[in-house]
Amino acid sequence: MKSQNPNPRTKGEIWFLIAVIALLAVFAIAPWSTGQRAAASDGPAPFVGHGVQADVGNVVAQTGSALEPAEQSDPTSTPQPVFRWQGESRHSAGAALGSTPLSLTGSYYQWGYAKTCHDIDWSTSPPTCIGETNTFYCDDEAMYNLGVIYNVTQGGYARVEVYMPDGTLLGYCEGEIEDPYDYGYDYWSWYAFSCGVPIAGSQTAEHPGQWHSNFYVW
Repeated sequence: MKSQNPNPRTKGEIWFLIAVIALLAVFAIAPWSTGQRAAASDGPAPFVGHGVQADVGNVVAQTGSALEPAEQSDPTSTPQPVFRWQGESRHSAGAALGSTPLSLTGSYYQWGYAKTCHDIDWSTSPPTCIGETNTFYCDDEAMYNLGVIYNVTQGGYARVEVYMPDGTLLGYCEGEIEDPYDYGYDYWSWYAFSCGVPIAGSQTAEHPGQWHSNFYVW
């Protein structure tokens, strides 16, 4: 999801700024991805659609479809993490491991935050993490990762990789961050992306431990 500010582009402006951000979270998993954009308060969105949309296997934004298995993934295609977020989940509560920023480089956006939530309210601007936590239980319906970046001045990509407790890559969600100039704006004031993980009723609930997901923006 993203919101936009209607500032005309200055002729001759060229943006060559790029960086990578990754986050690490821990939980029990079989993910889907979600992404949307929001309209500016003073006008309609340029079109109705999704911001970050999955394009792997049968994953489609907002359907809740399961990821294809790890052999459909190609982790070598993304940059190395420069930002890490950690948490922990078990059948019972576990202690939080905290957050450790590794580095934040100059880029076409400003880093906002990443959270793990029981749900996401996409009607707010930016979307709101509902029930923020870093501990999940096997009877929880789902876990959601939510990432938000600000002042996005060009297009790019976002990716979420999901790993099992033994470190095996389960699969990934990936999509494009659309260029604000394509829609007549200088920048998106914010852009949000998420990856959801059904837990209760899923076979992954039988495997408590330190699942993790890496989030990338580049």
